[in-house]
Amino acid sequence: MAANAGLAIVMLLETGHAWERLAEALDGGRIAASLPGRTQLVSGAEGPAVYVDFGHSPDAFEKTLAAIRRVTPGKVVMLFGADGDRDATKRHDMGRTAVEGSDILIVTDHHPRHENPDAIRAVLVEGARRARPDAEIHAFTPPERAILEAVKLVGDGDAILWAGPGHQDYRDIRGVRTPYSARELSRRALRAAGWTVPDPQWPVPYPADSTPSSDPERPVDFPA
Repeated sequence: MAANAGLAIVMLLETGHAWERLAEALDGGRIAASLPGRTQLVSGAEGPAVYVDFGHSPDAFEKTLAAIRRVTPGKVVMLFGADGDRDATKRHDMGRTAVEGSDILIVTDHHPRHENPDAIRAVLVEGARRARPDAEIHAFTPPERAILEAVKLVGDGDAILWAGPGHQDYRDIRGVRTPYSARELSRRALRAAGWTVPDPQWPVPYPADSTPSSDPERPVDFPA
C-alpha cells in the first residue's frame, strides 16, 4: 500500500503537478488508508500485536513477516493454514517461508474444502521441518484452538501474524460454509487472556455469549 501511494505521487509529479502543491495537499501528515484483512491490526494499544492477513503464498509470507519484524521488538509468531483443493505444490514452500521468517510457527487449518485437513497440515509442517529442524513448530486444529494457543505464547512487545483468512467471514469445510472470523477470534482470544482489546470494527458472525467452532467435528471450548 505504501509503495502504491509513493508511485501515485511520482506519477503526479511526472505529469506536471508541483511538489509544493502535493506537499500542501498532504499537509505533512499520513495518508489515512487501510484494507480490511490486509495486515490488519486487531489488538489493542497494550500487549501483543496481532495482525490478520489475507496472504496465501510464500512470497506474501516473506514480505509480510519482514514488515512485522521491523516493528516488533519481541518475538514473532506465525499462524497459518493452506487451502484445500487448490495448488498443493506450494505447500512445502509455504511452510519453509513461514518458519524462516518467524520465531515460533503454528500450523492450523484454513479452507480444507474436500481435502483431509490433517494431510494438509502434515505437508506444511514437513516443509517447515526441512527448512529449520530446530525450530519451535506446533500444529493445532481447528483454528479456534490455534489462536488460543498462539496467544499463550506471546506477551507485551511480541506479535502474531495470522495469515490466510484475512477479512473472510466463513470457512469452507466439505462444501459447507460455516461462520468464521479470524479477526474476531483473535480479539476474543486476547480478551480471554486478560488483554484489553478494542471493540470490533468488522462484522461479528458469532453470538455475544458464545464462540462456536467453525468445524462441528472439531469442537473447542472457546471463551465468548
